[in-house]
Amino acid sequence: MKRPNPLPPDQMTAAERCAELCGLLALGLVRLLGHQFVVLTSISRGSPSGAKLAMS
Repeated sequence: MKRPNPLPPDQMTAAERCAELCGLLALGLVRLLGHQFVVLTSISRGSPSGAKLAMS
C-alpha cells in the first residue's frame, strides 16, 4: 500500500488534489465491489458463511 501523501493540500495544485481524490475514491470503489463479489459468490455456492456475511 502506498504511504500517505506528505504534501499539504494547500501546497498542491487543483489537478494534483483532484488526482489524489479520484485515486482514493477508486480504491474505495474497488474494495466495495470486491467485498460484494465475495459475498455474492459465497451465497451462490451455498456457503453458510456467505449467508452470514450478507445478513450483516
